[in-house]
Amino acid sequence: MNPVIEQITIYPVKSMDGISTDNVEISPGGSLMNDRRFALKNTEGKYINGKKYPLLHSLRATFSEDLISVTFSGESFETSPSFELIAGNPLLEEWLGSFFSTRVFFLEDRHSGFPDDLKAYGPTIASLGSYQAVMQWFNLSSVEETHRRFRTNIVLSGCPPFWEDTLFSDTGEEKEFQVGAVKFLGINPCNRCPVPSRHPDTGEPISDFQKIFSEKREETLLPEKDTARFNHYYKFAVNTKIPLTETGKYIRVGDIVSINNY
Repeated sequence: MNPVIEQITIYPVKSMDGISTDNVEISPGGSLMNDRRFALKNTEGKYINGKKYPLLHSLRATFSEDLISVTFSGESFETSPSFELIAGNPLLEEWLGSFFSTRVFFLEDRHSGFPDDLKAYGPTIASLGSYQAVMQWFNLSSVEETHRRFRTNIVLSGCPPFWEDTLFSDTGEEKEFQVGAVKFLGINPCNRCPVPSRHPDTGEPISDFQKIFSEKREETLLPEKDTARFNHYYKFAVNTKIPLTETGKYIRVGDIVSINNY
C-alpha cells in the first residue's frame, strides 16, 4: 500500500500561522498556490522570521477564507483590526512595525512566493509516523504541536516513520515521484533551524533539542539510506520542487504518493 496525503498546510505569510486545506493548485512558479505568498522584511532586506525574531511565536494570524485580510491576536495584547493583505499596506506595516519595534516592509509574490530554498522551491514533505516519533522523543503534547514546530506543507500517512527519506536520492540527483496527478522532484533532506526547538505559542526552547534530535535521527535512519546526504543529522522532512509543466494541476488530501521501482 502506497502512502497518501493526510494533510496539506499552506502558510500565506512566511513564518506565520498556516491554513489546512483539502486541495491546492500548483502555482506558475512551481509552489503551492498562496504558500509563503507574503513575507516581512526589515530595513536591511532580511526576512523577519522566527529564527531571528522569537517574538513571532506569540503572534497568531487569522486569515479570511478568501485570503483578502488578516487579523492578529495574542495573550499580551488586544486583537488587532482586520488588515487587507496587500503589499505595502501602510496600516499593516505600521501595526507590525510597532509589534516588532522595527520598520517592517510587507511584500508579495503571487508567482512563486518566498521559499527558503530557491533551488528546492516546492512544498516540504514529512510523514505522520515521523511526527509521532519526534513527539515521543521530546514528550510533546500532540502531533499538531509537532507539526506547528516543523511547519511542513504535506503530511503523509500509511507509511513508517521517516519513509519520506526515500523521496530523495543518495547521489544528489533529483528523484522523480508522483503525488496524485502531479510530478514532483525530491531534492534533499531539509536542514532545520532553531524554530522547531521552541514552543510554537510561547517560544520557550527545549534544552539540548538539536543534540538530542540529531542523535535520535541518526539512530532511526532508514537502513537502505546512504549517509552521504547527512553531513549532520539535524534534518527533518524533504525539500522538493515541482516542474513548471505541472502548473494548474491540483494535489488533494487522499492522493497516492508513488515512486518508480520502490
